[in-house]
Formats: sequence, C-alpha cells, structure tokens
Amino acid sequence: MLLLLGPQAARGVSTVASKMGATLSVVHRDSLIDILMTGLGGRTWTGKENLLKALSTIVTNCKDGLREASSRVRTEAMIEVILRESRKEQPFYKKHALHALGDVLRDLEVDRFDEVYDAVKDIFKEQEPGSDNKEEGEEEVSGSRSERLLLTETVYETLGKAWPSNRDTQGDPPHINITLVSD
Repeated sequence: MLLLLGPQAARGVSTVASKMGATLSVVHRDSLIDILMTGLGGRTWTGKENLLKALSTIVTNCKDGLREASSRVRTEAMIEVILRESRKEQPFYKKHALHALGDVLRDLEVDRFDEVYDAVKDIFKEQEPGSDNKEEGEEEVSGSRSERLLLTETVYETLGKAWPSNRDTQGDPPHINITLVSD
C-alpha cells in the first residue's frame, strides 16, 4: 500500500513545500525529509522520481534553514541518499536524480563536485565515438539516442550546478570530454 501511495504523497509533499516555503516549521520540514529519504531506499519503481522532486523542492524552499549548522547532519545524509540514487542505471530515473542533486547542491552551497563527476563520468565514455553500441532496431536507436541526449544534457546542467563557488576549492577540473552529437 505504501508503494502505491508513494508517488502521490511525494507530489503532495512537493506542493506543500512550494506553497509554505520557508514558513514550513523545522519539525515538519525535517519529518518530511526523513520520510522522503526513507522512501528512496531500495529498488527503483515507477513514480519514485517524485520523491526526488519533493526533496529538491523542500531544499529549494527551505534552504536558509537547511544551511544552518544544526541541520548539517541531515543535509549531509540527504546529499548521500541523492548521490546514491544518481548512480542508478535507468536513464529516466538517473536524469531525475541528477537534476535533484544539482538543485540541492546549488541551493545548499555544498561542494561535492568530485563525487558528482564520479557518478556521471561513465556517461561521457558512452558518448565517445567508437563506444560499444549494441545493434538495435531503427526505432530503438532513435529512442535511446534521444534518451541519451536528454541524460547528457542533465549531466552537464548538474555539473554546472555542482561547480564549487569558492575559488580555493575549485582546483583543477577533471578532464571532461565534450562530444558534439550530430545526426
């Protein structure tokens, strides 16, 4: 029953967080975050991306309170959960997880660029010319190419959001191959 209520409940939480914004009490905010993080455990299921969206919405609307030292443990745990989810294999879900991760890191002003890059670097390898593409039907190729392009777009957006704003922590960026895709 909880599995069936998950996506709808997550959309409801997202709406509440959007409407209440920073007026959401700390107790309720933390309770909602804990519930969403618990729901993100386990396998991927249809609608699970709504939990990521709800978590991201709470962070966006309550970022000032979540930046406080008293929330540090909870925000670190939340980032770890979203990072874990961003390593999942399903491109559709991975895209949503990366989008949420980028928004959370940007809004909380947390420097985790290296970990984000580690989570997405395999996507760059898949885009390289000569990478091992299995033979697929024409429609499958078109669909998967479109899906890969959307995922790649999200990867670049997430890396941009995760880029550290503090010059001291920027260091030398990892070598990122940018491959232009043309039809």
